[in-house]
Amino acid sequence: MENLELLILELDGIGIDGQEDLRNARRSAVRELQQVLEMLEFRGSMSGDSEGTSHSKDNTIHGNSSSNNSNKDDAYSGKTSDEGIGSASKEQP
Repeated sequence: MENLELLILELDGIGIDGQEDLRNARRSAVRELQQVLEMLEFRGSMSGDSEGTSHSKDNTIHGNSSSNNSNKDDAYSGKTSDEGIGSASKEQP
């Protein structure tokens, strides 16, 4: 999951220089990566429920707790909101 988050940060570093097609492609890629991260977090939480408390201890030790992930998402969305990526959810019906 950390690799996916790094990919999102790399996408954030791509300069678009007002090119709408690049902006849309980057926005689409970020959305797909975020959906994959959400799916993995959901699957992890489902397998964590069946394994008991030892799984949650492992997540906390490795820094993968859900509070850490939400902090990364907050930092990311604040970084890109001026370029329109953070407002992508507003454009969808």
